[in-house]
Amino acid sequence: MPIKSGFAISFEKISIAICGVIQPLLAFSIVLICTVLLVVQLRKISSWRLSVTSAKSQWVQSEENPAASSSAAEARISKKEERLVRMVVAVAAIFIVSYIPTCIMLLCYVVFDTFNLFGVYRRLFYSVWLYNLFGAAY
Repeated sequence: MPIKSGFAISFEKISIAICGVIQPLLAFSIVLICTVLLVVQLRKISSWRLSVTSAKSQWVQSEENPAASSSAAEARISKKEERLVRMVVAVAAIFIVSYIPTCIMLLCYVVFDTFNLFGVYRRLFYSVWLYNLFGAAY
């Protein structure tokens, strides 16, 4: 294997830093912000829907059927939306958690010169790389 020049090593470190560390952290940030906004909007819509349903049920009770109650329907709507919020948060969390080891490994590769295929910490590098290759896929 030919020995790399200083320019090639610098170029490699910069490209790995951008593609392997900065882009995933930017993606994590975007996913986190969008998840928070989505959860806030879902909760706002849920409370609005609950207030509209509650006002409608009071009107129905006073006009047509005093025994009618929409509390079961309100509970169903609330449970469905709560499950949706949990699912969105779970998908975002799984995405972020599954890519964190790769980001950490690439960050260590960029920061520490001895964390590579031929450095002092090559066994740790192999172990982490194999975990990222096989462990994160399952």
